[in-house]
Amino acid sequence: MVEETGRKARRDARRGRDKGRGDMAVLTPRLAFIISVALLLAFGLVMVYSASAPEAYRDFNDTAYFLKREVIWVGLGIVFAFIVAKLPFGLWNGKVLWTIWFVMVVILFVNLFLGFVGWGAKRWILIGPFTFQPSEFAKIAMMLLASYLVVEFRDGSFRSLKQFVIQMAICVVVPVGLILAQPDLGTVLVAMVGILCVLWFGEFPKRYIIGFIVVVVVLGLVMIAASGFRGGRIEAWLHPENDPTGTGYQILNSFYAFSDGGIFGVGLGNSTQKYLYLPFAYNDFIFAVIGEEFGLVGCAVVIILFLVMLRSAYQIGMMAANRFSKIIACTSSSIIAFQAFLNMACTIGVLPVTGKPLPFISYGGSSMMATMILVGFVLAVSFQSSDDTATRKQKGIRVYDGAAGGSAFPTRGRKGA
Repeated sequence: MVEETGRKARRDARRGRDKGRGDMAVLTPRLAFIISVALLLAFGLVMVYSASAPEAYRDFNDTAYFLKREVIWVGLGIVFAFIVAKLPFGLWNGKVLWTIWFVMVVILFVNLFLGFVGWGAKRWILIGPFTFQPSEFAKIAMMLLASYLVVEFRDGSFRSLKQFVIQMAICVVVPVGLILAQPDLGTVLVAMVGILCVLWFGEFPKRYIIGFIVVVVVLGLVMIAASGFRGGRIEAWLHPENDPTGTGYQILNSFYAFSDGGIFGVGLGNSTQKYLYLPFAYNDFIFAVIGEEFGLVGCAVVIILFLVMLRSAYQIGMMAANRFSKIIACTSSSIIAFQAFLNMACTIGVLPVTGKPLPFISYGGSSMMATMILVGFVLAVSFQSSDDTATRKQKGIRVYDGAAGGSAFPTRGRKGA
């Protein structure tokens, strides 16, 4: 009797430890993800106010004009993220995703005729006092539908590879063609990286992934060669000093900002370049203002926060309940991180200027909404993982975390795994 009681106590203690490890395996990356996103959002509000105050005072006699609007975008973004995170994940089936994709294609088509023209492109639709950029949401629709198609192909739902390729081509080529017609090569680049991540995390054969990369690179070079203004951007990137008051003006002033900032920066609010020297100081080139006011140290902190966000999202994806969830979590975070590092690379002159904002930090409603929707998808996968863990525990199945030498969610024998 005593021996049986001892065995029961040891068994209960072991189950308690397994429960704790399983809970922490899910909660720790979720907490790291939420904290990193929250810090980036808070820092973004501070920097939008700092970088936009001179222009806001000049144009609206209100230094907080852009900050007030950005607070609205952040608030709506958080609401959107919460809604997406709490929607049943089973909602994202083929019919729903094709419908979302079709609606976005129609909006992109309408934008070609009714869109607002600004800075040489027709990327925005005017809705009262606000502008809406459809391409920001089209890249999400493409990611969702492509993820579904890849999972269906891996599960053997397609009769042939040809059928899969045709549907993937429709999924990608139609919206990409409409976005290029705006033109908006930067968003297309981000979308293509998203599709590449879908194939990679969907564990597609590497020869197909390499073929996709080759096709994208070749088409990108053709687009650059066929467009005069993109060639001008390349020239401004390589030799900005050749036209310091024209095409090279923006990137040169960005360099001045980083140079003035040095290691520790000139202090919050003390930027010189934001005083109408640096164009788009509070959106596309806000990272240059960060470099001037907070220096190399401040830039490094921002980069670290994005890396923490990316790593924690990958951990969430690796513990996902199925392949579709894994692809969504990993690709959503990859899109955010890639756009962030693309923006930073442009502001420091590593890449030509693409006009893409810095996620969470740059001013802009459409970009903020789209980014927070992607955040919502990552959290949805994390919550789904929690539900999957709870279900397994109710059935008496032990849950292991990575530190214990196993996978938090064994995948063998499950559809889509």
